[in-house]
Amino acid sequence: MSNILDNNLKNREKLIEGIKEEFVGPTLDFSNAQKLTESTSINEKNNGFYYWEFANKKEEVFLGSKPSKHYAAGILYPLSNVLEEVEDDAGLASSRLSDESKQRNDEENNNESGLPQENSYTQNYLPSNMGITFAVSEHTENVKVYFNCGVYEEKDVNKEIQIAHKTKFWFRKSLYAELEINLDGEQQARKVDVNLKTMDDKIYDKISLRIDSLCRVKKLEDRNEKVKIVTITATNVTKNVDPKDDHHLLFQCEISAENNELFLPYPNASQLDANIPEEDKKFDMLYRNEHNYAFGQNCSTTWDINSTEIDKVSSTFIPTYEIKTMTPDIEILNKSGKN
Repeated sequence: MSNILDNNLKNREKLIEGIKEEFVGPTLDFSNAQKLTESTSINEKNNGFYYWEFANKKEEVFLGSKPSKHYAAGILYPLSNVLEEVEDDAGLASSRLSDESKQRNDEENNNESGLPQENSYTQNYLPSNMGITFAVSEHTENVKVYFNCGVYEEKDVNKEIQIAHKTKFWFRKSLYAELEINLDGEQQARKVDVNLKTMDDKIYDKISLRIDSLCRVKKLEDRNEKVKIVTITATNVTKNVDPKDDHHLLFQCEISAENNELFLPYPNASQLDANIPEEDKKFDMLYRNEHNYAFGQNCSTTWDINSTEIDKVSSTFIPTYEIKTMTPDIEILNKSGKN
């Protein structure tokens, strides 16, 4: 029975990873793929499944239409040209569609007859930022922030194979950025332009990334202590580019934060003395013993649910939750605690 359960759990994990690979990407298993170089010959058995090596890492080779037409989540579009940046009361960047962009989308979605074109689809909202919010002790001085993503570039590596497949080839590169956020002060908002780097630590200057941080000190109403509420956002601030050009898009984006002093359970509304509806107060009471360590903006969040000491929180676009099993079996224990 245990072997069957183990196999079911393994198959479930494979299914989850398959969904992530399909909607967010990238492909990670290249066991059946052929390495693509200038000297690679056509192999009909691999069905056009290739990878290439960049910075000593196997990377995805995307065939067919643009990667943005295939992947549905985890993409950050350039903020300029499509969105107008406005500052909210908290000092963090938020965005909205400009009138010019709306007009352009309307024109592209309608033909001369004024009816929608067949098989035509244009995004009305192109996300340019994502973020996570979490709580730490009021004595925490800094947290480490990491940003990971991928970019796709159209290249001519092997013209013979590319002509044979009659399609464009997009080559993926893994990028990362990291910095330390200072949390001093009662309330601070900071903006930092960071350099995206390849896995061999070379600066990638074709796309610009900005990390915004906001730290607020809040007093908990049910106890005599304070916590710091921290929001970290990452924004694609590449300027003067075509927002629909996949060369300037960030794919498979992930932002994470690490804290050696551990993250605290995020305070509920009653602890922050927030004015919420009666129904929300009921949920607060029902789930008062459930701990949430972070929530996301334009994404969801995840952490190690099997640990009671959380030192890392991360974003995710395919959140998962394991529902506890239920059984009709009733166990009657005697005074010694045995069946």
